[in-house]
Amino acid sequence: MFVGLLVKTLESLTEMEKFEKKLWTANNELQNKISSLENNASANKNELQNKISLLENNAIAYKVKSQRSAICGFKRSMYGGVVTYEKVRVEVNEVGSSLAPNGYYTAGVTGVYEVSVSGFAAIERVQSGGVRIALKGTGAAGTDRDYFVESRTKLGGDTWGWVHDNFAGTSYVKLTKGQQIHLQSTDGGRVDYTTFCVTLYAASLNA
Repeated sequence: MFVGLLVKTLESLTEMEKFEKKLWTANNELQNKISSLENNASANKNELQNKISLLENNAIAYKVKSQRSAICGFKRSMYGGVVTYEKVRVEVNEVGSSLAPNGYYTAGVTGVYEVSVSGFAAIERVQSGGVRIALKGTGAAGTDRDYFVESRTKLGGDTWGWVHDNFAGTSYVKLTKGQQIHLQSTDGGRVDYTTFCVTLYAASLNA
């Protein structure tokens, strides 16, 4: 009887060992599945964060590229020197640019700007001459245009009066934020009805 009891006890221990082994195996499988799920969740989180960052960058790039600015200055009449303005008109300004009455335009953001000027060179009939207007910049090479616009007329005779010769010019310049440009009449001739406009053509993403 003792032997039979011992045999049953050994059989029970064997079954328990088998159960523990199955339990250990099941636990390992569960841990592996949990780790796999955590890894997948981490990968999905990183992928989602990358997509969010990409969307944010695209939104910033679009906002920068869509910024607009257009400012014009007007001068009735003047002789040589820096062209100043009696009236400044802001058509649109989303970047903080400015055109002061003293003639200096300040870029609100780094980018490429379209610069245009138009007006009339006033020349006395008894003389010959003209005007030359230069575009001057500060802080960076390549901004100056010494012959931005020029008007020359050869006249003569005894009749006094004025001849108006119209002029116009357009150029593109790259300006950094805070950089200034201005027009300057370099020949001392009379300039009438000057219109000076600066428009943001394309803002820089690295501004």
